[in-house]
Amino acid sequence: LGGFISLAGAYYAARSRGIENIFMEPSFFPGRIFFVRNSFNALPVPDPGGIQISSEVKEYMEGILNRRNPVVPKKDTHHFRPALMKLTDQYNIRRLFEKFVDKYILDKKEEFQYIGEYVIHHLRMLVNHSRLKKFYKPLTPGDSFVYYPLHVPNDAALTIRSPEYLDQYAFLDYAAGNLPMGYNLYIKEHPARVGAIDYGSISRLLHQHENLKIIDPTINNYDVMEAADVVITINSKSGAEAMLLGKPVIALGDAFYTPSRLVLNPERLEELPALVKQALENRQRSDPDDVRRYFQNVWNHSWPGEIHYAEPENVRIFSESLYNYLS
Repeated sequence: LGGFISLAGAYYAARSRGIENIFMEPSFFPGRIFFVRNSFNALPVPDPGGIQISSEVKEYMEGILNRRNPVVPKKDTHHFRPALMKLTDQYNIRRLFEKFVDKYILDKKEEFQYIGEYVIHHLRMLVNHSRLKKFYKPLTPGDSFVYYPLHVPNDAALTIRSPEYLDQYAFLDYAAGNLPMGYNLYIKEHPARVGAIDYGSISRLLHQHENLKIIDPTINNYDVMEAADVVITINSKSGAEAMLLGKPVIALGDAFYTPSRLVLNPERLEELPALVKQALENRQRSDPDDVRRYFQNVWNHSWPGEIHYAEPENVRIFSESLYNYLS
């Protein structure tokens, strides 16, 4: 699944001819994937009934909470580094040279052929990160706050699944301006895109709203969520991670977990202030057994395998999953 012309074109071409289209995307659990049939929407995972929790899922969940690291598919691990490390990485330098030869000498065409723009983008991230450092705040013990982890800009999760929230700066302006008195809105950059936010837009918002704070991106996301009174997300995996912690979660967009009663899911943005107030007044953590059963159901809706990972054993596992799904 992705927001690329080739994938969108293949989807519409298939559907217009009555051919089924199956998108593949990483599941919440490492090493597992979702198959999404004939839709750009997230695979909806509802609340289960009286479901048994397997030892494998219990072990996975405990491992996620003990390590307190973001759930990242293997294909994306290289993104979770500062811009400077990406720019100086020997592999990236070699690939830059290879792509330069492919484009300008061999005249090859591909979707990722805008080499200069890509390099400039990462240089801009490096500069933005340096300029934003003066705004970064630590976690303040005892502070009352609502947490919104920033999404990857222009990711398919926003552009395709929740385009009404594509302008995150407009959303932050609305959310910060409608928080109850005495509460701050904490935001933190996505660990794979530190520096990707627009410096001018963020600095203006920080000056306009005294209750808006940007957290140092090196602080562990689980530590921020654990300290938060409420977690707001569009549809990121942070929402699911906050569910694991039992925190009150408000999910505004299209995510696999939005059908669950463990999250609040407003139909319109105008409902957000009332839901935040409701969540703050209830101050109630989700029942751990309900959380475990829900994520067992997430596991049951997923299949073994990783995408974009060509190690032979994974190819075998992935092929079996795809065959069994289609069967």
